[in-house]
Amino acid sequence: MSSRVAFVLEIPVSYRTGWLAHAREDGLDIHEIYLSHGQSDRPWEAGAGVNATVVRSADLGSTSSGFFPRVSTGITRALDAAAPDLVSIPGWAHPAAWQVVWWCRRRGVPYAVMFETWRQQSQSRVPAPIAAKIRDAVLRGAAAAWPISTRAERFVAQLGFDVPMVVVHGNTCDADALAAHGCGERAGVLFVGRLLEHKGADLLSAVAERLAASDVALTVIGDGPLRASVEASPAVVVGALPPDEVAVAMRSAAVVLVPSLAEPWGVVVHEALANGAAVVATDAVGSADDLLDEVVGRIVEPDPARLADACLELLDAAPTPARCRSAARRVSYRTATDELRRGLAVALGHTS
Repeated sequence: MSSRVAFVLEIPVSYRTGWLAHAREDGLDIHEIYLSHGQSDRPWEAGAGVNATVVRSADLGSTSSGFFPRVSTGITRALDAAAPDLVSIPGWAHPAAWQVVWWCRRRGVPYAVMFETWRQQSQSRVPAPIAAKIRDAVLRGAAAAWPISTRAERFVAQLGFDVPMVVVHGNTCDADALAAHGCGERAGVLFVGRLLEHKGADLLSAVAERLAASDVALTVIGDGPLRASVEASPAVVVGALPPDEVAVAMRSAAVVLVPSLAEPWGVVVHEALANGAAVVATDAVGSADDLLDEVVGRIVEPDPARLADACLELLDAAPTPARCRSAARRVSYRTATDELRRGLAVALGHTS
């Protein structure tokens, strides 16, 4: 019988719930515990019949980077009911994660830290010195660390903790399913995302102007507080679209632009490649190192001139959809599930 692992997660999002469903179908005993049904722009996405629980929690407010710390009033009961052999906690900055660590230590259940962080950030409401002590205490007591990217792995390695690490690319899309769709003629540059400052939306107007000077259109799919300023530029703002229509748009774009100023992972990079589009991303996008190479992508500073030039360069290079999709398959539900098996073995002491 396989060991049961309880994943404690902020909210259900498709790039995590889809992968966990695949892992369950592959024989892993997984129970999901969510701190919230979702946010206003990210509705509940766990399917019917999924082995998942939503617990009551108090939202402590968000930060400019979209971080949502929560304290849970039901996490203890949910963990008792799940009776896991191991618990995966969502990083070290969540008050609810500290509650889970306390539960694990009281009951002698090991925990693994699954985290996206790959650089020092100031998004916690806890003072930095206290936050660092909490992080260190959480990591020291962990059975394993499961960074979701190679950047995150390097970050923790630099902290100097003697904790076994296995990269588990848990923020993934179904690259194989997306790649099964055919591609038509491709043209232009596409942005997909919420129109927020940390998503680089305030750079889009200047990029659109530079692209327009070369007769290249920038199409923007998304909504948010910066929409009006983007609409005043040469960009074509479509607004928010459902996921299937976004995928169709990606299959028609030659390049997808990801100009984020702070992106722990950035699943849009993966989705774009899986749909056959090349990608220009900033060096603030965590997934860039894992997914992009010199053929299918460019990684540049978050500067409008550099972003526009990189888009034009990729348009001229014209990597084929097949080559982009090959890059996307470096990470998939299959590879992430295999990584999770290795992570579980390390955390539970079955291997080293």
